[in-house]
Amino acid sequence: LLSADEKDGWLVYCETLPVTRRQMVTVKYLTSAALTVAIIALVLLISALTGQATVAGGTAVPLSILIPLLLAVGLGVPALMFPVMFKFGATKGRTVYIAVVMIASATCGVLVASESVSGALTVLPILPVITITLAIFVGSWALAVHWFKAREL
Repeated sequence: LLSADEKDGWLVYCETLPVTRRQMVTVKYLTSAALTVAIIALVLLISALTGQATVAGGTAVPLSILIPLLLAVGLGVPALMFPVMFKFGATKGRTVYIAVVMIASATCGVLVASESVSGALTVLPILPVITITLAIFVGSWALAVHWFKAREL
């Protein structure tokens, strides 16, 4: 969305509207959060229809582990990407996004392949993971608002 906004001149146009930069940032964060919730709802629906969420090898993944991880990834990636995008623009933000996806993919691959870590994931504390994820997301929003207010368009 930010790439299209920059390319089409929407950010500059918004400066003439009664819309604050804080509101512009907030909409992007709310969109990201809504999409994350929609994906989690889809996973829950598929899990209900099939009986259990599974990974490629057919191994069952308990929803008590899957939901916090989906939430952490779904909100964590935008939390890392958006402040950079709002400060430096969409191109540099995309670079951060690609790096985050590569790191997250490698981490997930290691976690799935590691027997010792998979045992630790069965006792993943759900509430702390959700709380930390939401705190990072809100902190990222505050940083993005601050940086975007200071940015010259």
